[in-house]
Amino acid sequence: MRNFISISLLLLVAAGWAEGATCNCGAFLTTEFGDILIVSLPTTDVDSCDNPQKCIKNCQNELEGGDLFAISSDGERTNGQVACDAWQKPIHNQYIYGYYELCGGPWEYTGEHSQQMLCCDDNGQHQYCVA
Repeated sequence: MRNFISISLLLLVAAGWAEGATCNCGAFLTTEFGDILIVSLPTTDVDSCDNPQKCIKNCQNELEGGDLFAISSDGERTNGQVACDAWQKPIHNQYIYGYYELCGGPWEYTGEHSQQMLCCDDNGQHQYCVA
């Protein structure tokens, strides 16, 4: 009886794992303290926790090609302004890097970064970077 209960619990956990295959995406800024998540993007469901390719592709799409001057999904701000609003500190000449997290695993680099460097002035306004 004990083995039956153990096997049943194991099957329930495995079924939950398969149904709960999730992909998280985020925009990270590299600082002197390491990579820091500044914008978390919507979680999506994926078919499997064993194949990161769909998750990577979803995140690349969510990051909208890394164009900081494109209008964000809120329809009001640029992607760069979303990052400036999230960070709330001045930023000068920093790329934003795309990362994904598959099924609660570690954050992994998607291989993509922003097309432009991010610059946020002292008032938190996104601006073109000047060398």
